[in-house]
Amino acid sequence: MSDDLFEILAWLDVARDDDEVVSALQGATAELLLRYAIKSYGLTIYPLELESYYWRKDLFEDPYVHLNPLQQNRFGHFFIHRSGRSADSPYNRGLRACASIVLSDTDDYYYSVLIRSAVFSDGVACFGPNNVLRHILSSLKVPEDQTEAFYRSVEERSVLFDLESASVLSGDLFATQMATQLDPREKTPLVFAGRVGLGGRSPRFRNMPLRAVVGSLDKEHLYKDKRALLARLRLLRKSSSCKGNKAAASRRGRKSR
Repeated sequence: MSDDLFEILAWLDVARDDDEVVSALQGATAELLLRYAIKSYGLTIYPLELESYYWRKDLFEDPYVHLNPLQQNRFGHFFIHRSGRSADSPYNRGLRACASIVLSDTDDYYYSVLIRSAVFSDGVACFGPNNVLRHILSSLKVPEDQTEAFYRSVEERSVLFDLESASVLSGDLFATQMATQLDPREKTPLVFAGRVGLGGRSPRFRNMPLRAVVGSLDKEHLYKDKRALLARLRLLRKSSSCKGNKAAASRRGRKSR
């Protein structure tokens, strides 16, 4: 785990309100999109779109979190979504089958990020969480009758890979340099918006900016509810432009004195 991500998890331990929690979750998501990949059975997955799901009693009780014990104290592991709140509950099937990465390193809270979209080391980009999981299965040639056994196996492995510091941990500088150079993601812009497809149980939590997308938003990137992402991008650019204009005016003012 990088120092930056470790520090963010430490912020979550002392967060006091919604704003502080959301800020920490956004920081963690940015780290994953900018410097992390997922490696499992020789397959490398570079996330493009993530959604945060965090639940802590009496502080941030997000009703959209599954509250499955596999979302606790399993940092860096897959959580393949299930139909119930038990670690032994059946795996979701059909279009509801999807995968998250667990970021909780304690039993004090549930925390995972849903992989909504990703680009793979084979160059294929998948949009939508079910499509991501289906491509993992097809890339690794998992037979249909062995899907659940594969899920159990992959959940046992730590799969989160820090592209910048893995060489220090593994001693394999060449492998790390190659993974970093092959990272196909554009690193700007980074846009946050409300999560999608959650229903109306809690508009307050649903609309918190806990969905993040990195890179281009052009027509080839088939993100769900792209209009919301484009609206947030326009606001981000407008804000940056205003700050730039203020800085330029300040410099001119200093020169005139």
